[in-house]
Amino acid sequence: MVMSMLPYTYPLALLVVLVVLGVSAPPALVRSDPEPGPSVEAINATCATASSQVYCRQLLLDNLDVRTPEVKDVIGMSVQVAAKKAAEAAAVYKANKNPSKCIAGCIHDLAVLTKMIDAVRDPAVLKTAKDAGYDEFDSRNKKCGNDCTIDMSNQERADQMAFVFAEGALHVTDDLLKRRAFFNQKKA
Repeated sequence: MVMSMLPYTYPLALLVVLVVLGVSAPPALVRSDPEPGPSVEAINATCATASSQVYCRQLLLDNLDVRTPEVKDVIGMSVQVAAKKAAEAAAVYKANKNPSKCIAGCIHDLAVLTKMIDAVRDPAVLKTAKDAGYDEFDSRNKKCGNDCTIDMSNQERADQMAFVFAEGALHVTDDLLKRRAFFNQKKA
């Protein structure tokens, strides 16, 4: 009988000691400060209505660091992410002292995108905007890499990707604004 109880004795004894000493599991850590900006749940719910749900969710969740208490909604956060991506691209292009023709086109296009982003950064404009003007900047108007993609070096491709990320972020903002306008129109 003693031999059959042996495997259960140590865990049971440890539990008794913990209870007697009053040691318990640490309480769950609770954040005292509220999460700045939109929650992960709000991001997931808003991106669920986007045309490219996976990219929207990935882009915004990968850039949670841009959230601020002043920006309460996901669309406002998407504008912040677009501005961050545009700033990252600008830093890449600023470091390139002698840009090739391909990259010079990206620098031009980035200036156009930055103006669009700046236009919707104003909360009053963002609140009533139906889109971010992205459709006016379609592939026919772009100068970034259209005529020299095959001849690009690996560094030029990497530099071009900085622009592509900024463009993609603005596209997400534009899509979310259009979805909001569509759903608001349906309600009316």
